[in-house]
Amino acid sequence: MRGAFGAVAARASGRAPAAGDHVLLVLRPERLRLVDGAGGGSGDGHLSGRVARRTFLGEVVQHDVLLQGGAAVRVLSLGGAPSFSEGAAVTVRVEDALVFPA
Repeated sequence: MRGAFGAVAARASGRAPAAGDHVLLVLRPERLRLVDGAGGGSGDGHLSGRVARRTFLGEVVQHDVLLQGGAAVRVLSLGGAPSFSEGAAVTVRVEDALVFPA
């Protein structure tokens, strides 16, 4: 699946969409991983952005990331995972995504 945000591999729920179909891409916050934007990777499964807000929730850190193209995602990281400060350039690695008809 390719959009303004980048490209990710996704499983279709039901009929696979045809090229040009409008779809809804569903990303689970716990199935996303943050890596350093300077060397985090590019291409399918990697979405570039900046940390807009970081919130500590006990053993979990919530990162709200604004992606290139204007979309936003929320990434949940366990306390032992790297934490990125607000404004940091990051890459969001998508480990699992679902596509639904729009």
